[in-house]
Amino acid sequence: MSKEEAVIHIDFSENYTCKYSSEIQAVHFGSSHQQANLHTGVLYIGGEKEPICFCTVSSSKHKSPPAIWDHMNPVLDYLQATYPQVSVLHFLSDGPCTQYKQKGNFFLFSTELARRSLKGGTWNFFEASHGKGAPDGVGGTLKRTADKLVTNGRDIPDARELYKVLKENTSTIKLFYIENEAVEQAVERMPGQIPPVPSTMRTHQVVTFTPGEIFYREVSCMCSTHKQLRCQCFTTKHFSFNQTAQKGLTEAIAWESGDLLGKWCVLRYDNDLYPGIILNIDETHALVKCMHRAGVNRFFWPAREDILWYLFDEVLEIIRAPQPVTSRHMEVQKDVWRRLSQSLS
Repeated sequence: MSKEEAVIHIDFSENYTCKYSSEIQAVHFGSSHQQANLHTGVLYIGGEKEPICFCTVSSSKHKSPPAIWDHMNPVLDYLQATYPQVSVLHFLSDGPCTQYKQKGNFFLFSTELARRSLKGGTWNFFEASHGKGAPDGVGGTLKRTADKLVTNGRDIPDARELYKVLKENTSTIKLFYIENEAVEQAVERMPGQIPPVPSTMRTHQVVTFTPGEIFYREVSCMCSTHKQLRCQCFTTKHFSFNQTAQKGLTEAIAWESGDLLGKWCVLRYDNDLYPGIILNIDETHALVKCMHRAGVNRFFWPAREDILWYLFDEVLEIIRAPQPVTSRHMEVQKDVWRRLSQSLS
């Protein structure tokens, strides 16, 4: 990297359960313990030999995009104050759809860097189940330190006390405390209608150098490390939040909500549309029981259940239950079918 670049590898650590050195049975087995949210990371500066480990601590349990950037604010403040020559940031993270890899984070990524007068940056996502790295070591070190202090008689009842004791006993990791009220305000300020970015779950790199606009691709390209943020490698696609918002596109499916199980949906498979019922959801896929096709907008339940995992991108829309047209066949609501068919073609 040049001296103008920096890499920030980040990850949320599992919440730390605060505890006392001596507890009565009701506290030990009850739900009286508070939790602390730890956002860990390692900062690599171009031209500097030693990386900088950091962690932000908060009592807020929010891990959504506005909370992520509220956790990043003191880190970026420190970076710009200490290394003012840095103007391009490269983020590395895993890709959970409720945290980093979603439209809200893409929007804030494209606007927060511009607000800080940075030239631009990239956000690179690891493949599923391959997000472990240095930030996990930072979280493990802090938790072991806190547990050792509790064993030696130090009480840690809440997140603020955890921050205080870690600050006193850790010199190699920079610590910042994030107020719960600040996170709540950030969540409230988040725009409610952000248009979805197509093929979000397939995306592995997002590039921005203009507020509200991103370039994204399915494979991370290292041209960006040579100051070529505008390269078009690997079928790069462009997306503008401002222009798309004006078109009034349909809101994306809220996969982070817990009320989608049992709902009907329409999914795309081999460039055809099929209705089905959502049975389960994980970080990137939905388990759907699908109907089979008997004609144009005619479907039936097969003798052998057709149940598969599909990427979120393949599930196009949540719909009402199809209506029967014969004793065996059913059809999707006509206007919904017409609209989805036209978008598919």
